[in-house]
Amino acid sequence: EAYWMYVYVVGASPEEPNTFAAIQPLMCKALKDKTIEAEPTFEAPARAGPLTVAVCVTSTSTVGVSLEEKVTLTVTDQVDPAAQVLATAKAIEKMAVQQQAGDADEEDDIGIKLK
Repeated sequence: EAYWMYVYVVGASPEEPNTFAAIQPLMCKALKDKTIEAEPTFEAPARAGPLTVAVCVTSTSTVGVSLEEKVTLTVTDQVDPAAQVLATAKAIEKMAVQQQAGDADEEDDIGIKLK
């Protein structure tokens, strides 16, 4: 038995359209199996907060056999590692320029924290 799984992001308002996020084929190899596991992947939006997605599963062989479930996820702020390295490099460069310019006498607190 074969199925398709579709995932779409539900628009935040009636004026905002739904957005397609992922598609994945599913295969039930033994009819005795009660579940099929899948891990759809898609990119989260840049804004943090709640995100409602709909997961739809549709049979490829039987008309009218489908399931749709809406799920609310929480998107959190994430730090881009490349941007963090760039910011650290700029801070180090700024310290070097200040020392070369003779500003080392002034008390500047420049903190660098690597995670």
